[in-house]
Amino acid sequence: MAQQCARFLIKSMADLMKGKTLTGWVSYLNKFQDVSELKCSATKPEDFDCLDIQEEMMIVRACYLISDTSMKFAQSAEPMQTKWNEMYQKELIEMSRVHIMLVTYQMFRDGIKSSWIQENTKKHLCNLCKVFAAHDVYNDCSS
Repeated sequence: MAQQCARFLIKSMADLMKGKTLTGWVSYLNKFQDVSELKCSATKPEDFDCLDIQEEMMIVRACYLISDTSMKFAQSAEPMQTKWNEMYQKELIEMSRVHIMLVTYQMFRDGIKSSWIQENTKKHLCNLCKVFAAHDVYNDCSS
């Protein structure tokens, strides 16, 4: 499944390089070039408790990994099978993982906004969403 996701992400980046605008769950890649100039809006540790800042961190990480891996993949003259199965296998899987974690976070966050969920429950789900993002980013930094 990770390789299917990687193929989709590589194809999406190729479309983006051809000038197409991406939609859906990969639309965040439309601004991948702006990510390198993006400054974190957090000014104090408590700011990282904000869902928007956590999502921004996850988007920056995903954009960087996907664009970097896609460029390496595209610039390599090796046969396609060698690139997929030997040269970039680890990077492709990691690229897929961070994309899937970001999409999971976004879906979780969108689900919390549902009107049928009680306010008290929303508060707890929001905290769980924050822990999910913090855990994912922390694990990525510590490995």
